[in-house]
This record gives sequence, structure tokens and C-alpha cells, in this order.
Amino acid sequence: MNILVTGANGFIGKHLCDALAGAEITRWDRMDGTGRSIAHRELSSPANRKVLRAEVQLVDQVYHLAGNADATAHNQPRVVLEDLGAATEVLNACSLERKPLVVVSSAYAKGLNTTYGLTKGLIEAICAQFRKDGSPISVARLYNVYGPGQERANTYQSAVVLNLYRSFSKGDFSLKTPRARRDFVYIDDVVAALILIMAMTVNNEAGIYEAGSGVMVEVSELGMIMARLMHHQGPVDMSSNRLEYPIPYDSPA
Repeated sequence: MNILVTGANGFIGKHLCDALAGAEITRWDRMDGTGRSIAHRELSSPANRKVLRAEVQLVDQVYHLAGNADATAHNQPRVVLEDLGAATEVLNACSLERKPLVVVSSAYAKGLNTTYGLTKGLIEAICAQFRKDGSPISVARLYNVYGPGQERANTYQSAVVLNLYRSFSKGDFSLKTPRARRDFVYIDDVVAALILIMAMTVNNEAGIYEAGSGVMVEVSELGMIMARLMHHQGPVDMSSNRLEYPIPYDSPA
């Protein structure tokens, strides 16, 4: 099995590539894993279109994870155009070769009330047009992904998790809304969902799939989980109570 993964050096991409061990993986990413740019792996570069299409011809499946995962950056029109351009290049290449493709989107695409959500929504709409043409293309809408190593990632640092990490680094943290509830999904479950969605796409069941847990968890509870995953040893102020670490913990995997 030959698989192409864009955004392969990102938080989710690295976990996905690990799970696909045994397959021959072609990695596309504009960063080298440490935040340094790799100019020749820029998907939106016109010079790379032929290279990308040539590599798509040689693989059996494609996962498109590349994109700016920082929601604040999507207030910049340039970032929106870059993400749309990169997605279009991958979609065109896969459609021409009729290669199964899973495009990673976000739950924000359902609301379309943020620039980030609008960008993802536009990409989903383009995917839908390709599906009408018979292309095996699916969309995986991700929710709040978390897991070990995320605090060191250069990409997909969700606002909640990133704020927790920054607070842990200072020794403790307090939450203004510790009882707010969100759908948080552990990285291993996200990877399993992506692989399952690909299998369904290959089996002529392409569509839009929700990759959420379906369970709403309080932000304060996630704080306890992340403290353990990040090996935080200091006190944690949950506003309503105070906890000391380490504490007994069962893996959410």
C-alpha cells in the first residue's frame, strides 16, 4: 500500500503516519517538523503542481491534513487563499487519477460564523462538487483534538489545549469558565476515525463524516487529563477546587 499524507509533520499527521506503519508513505509538508520552512514542499506553489500530480499517480490513497490550524491566522485573507489553493491542488490531482482522498476539516465548518470555519466550509463545498463528479473524496470533521506531544507541536494547537500548556508552564492556571463543555477527542481515536473513513471511501461510501467523540466534557476535566499527559507536577487552580499532581489517571485511549 502506498499512501500520500499532506501535513505529515503536524501533530495529527505524525500520529497518522505512525499508525500507517507498514505502508509506503509519501510525506508532503511545508515544515520540517521543527517549524523551519521546506520551500519545495509548498502545495500551493505552481511549480509543484506537476510534482504533486506525478506522486499522486504512484499512490493508492491520499490524506489531506495540510493547512493552517491556528484559527486566529484565518482572519488574514492570505492564509485563507493559501489553504483553499492547497486543497484545490490536492483535490484536482486526486480527481484526475480517481484516487481515494480523505480531507480533514473542522467542526467550525458547520457554523460558518468565523473566517476559519468559512474556509473549511468552502473546502467542504468544493469536495462535494468533486463527489458529484464521481470522485472518491470524503471529509472528516474534527473536533477538539488533544494528546501527548501536542504542546510541542508547531501545528494544530487548539486554543484550549494551548492555553492549558502555557498555564502549566507558569506553574498553575485558572479557568474563567471551568464548567464549559466541549467535545474533546483523543488523538488515537482521531487517527482510527481517519483510517476508517478512508476504508469507507474506498468502499464507495464517500461523504462527510463527523470525527467527534459524541461526549461533552468539561474544560476543567480536560485540564486534569492534559496536566497528566504533559507531565505537569505543579498545583492546578480549577477555581472551585485545588488539586495537586501527580494524581491517579487512566489513559483516555
